[in-house]
Amino acid sequence: MRKLLRVDPFTGTAQYVEYSDVDDTFRFIQELDAEPIQDFNRQQYNEPNARWGDAQRVASLPLVLWFKLKQDGTLDDPKRLARWLNDPDNRDFRTRPGWV
Repeated sequence: MRKLLRVDPFTGTAQYVEYSDVDDTFRFIQELDAEPIQDFNRQQYNEPNARWGDAQRVASLPLVLWFKLKQDGTLDDPKRLARWLNDPDNRDFRTRPGWV
């Protein structure tokens, strides 16, 4: 059985609790609607930006994803972060083309 606990319109997250009577356990689940931020990122990605260099925004992440990347150490390792940002699977979070 799954029950909605709350929806946060600011972050786009929904939190659920799920009960399994098979093994008598509860699980807390957090789901994210990343579509609005992905739409914004696509718009930014497609707009020409002639300026390159330091302090340029190359990605925009939902807060939930930022915390996940922080927790697994990706944000603290520049090489891992660059690899993650350059991965085609994560293109929806990029705000400009090119390589990091």
